[in-house]
Amino acid sequence: YFIETKSPDGYMINGKKISFSITGESEITLNVDLTVPNNKSFYPDTGGNGYVIPTTIAISIIILSAIGLIALKKKTKKKEK
Repeated sequence: YFIETKSPDGYMINGKKISFSITGESEITLNVDLTVPNNKSFYPDTGGNGYVIPTTIAISIIILSAIGLIALKKKTKKKEK
């Protein structure tokens, strides 16, 4: 069997055993041609949009709190007059 130990740049190593057989008369030098399926390497999306929703909620809370404080200050100023 054959196990791929190095792959071309941008491709993943195929770690599976690839079987082949040699038939016919043996020679001193063997030229073996193998076709190995190449799979392009990929990188998982580790960040994603997982931060968008919590950030949007936090910013909304801050903005609403600021609006509420401003409204409260205006209301208390009117009562003092």
